[in-house]
Amino acid sequence: MSISLTAGTPAYERLRGLRETDQEGVLGRMFDCIEGHAKFGFSTPKEVAEVVCFMLRPASDGITGSVLSRNRGSHFPVYA
Repeated sequence: MSISLTAGTPAYERLRGLRETDQEGVLGRMFDCIEGHAKFGFSTPKEVAEVVCFMLRPASDGITGSVLSRNRGSHFPVYA
């Protein structure tokens, strides 16, 4: 399981805190851009845990995809 950015976690709060110390404002603008693309907000730890719990149940045995996104519609662009 890979989690990009989840609200209410130490990593999320650390990133938000970096904007306060970023003298050039680069991190603040980057974080604002990411938040702006997250139209439905970021997932919470509880929401991520619900997906993990579901994947552990027999009801998930038929899921064969390599990616199951629980991201509320936000994503990071892929550059090729």
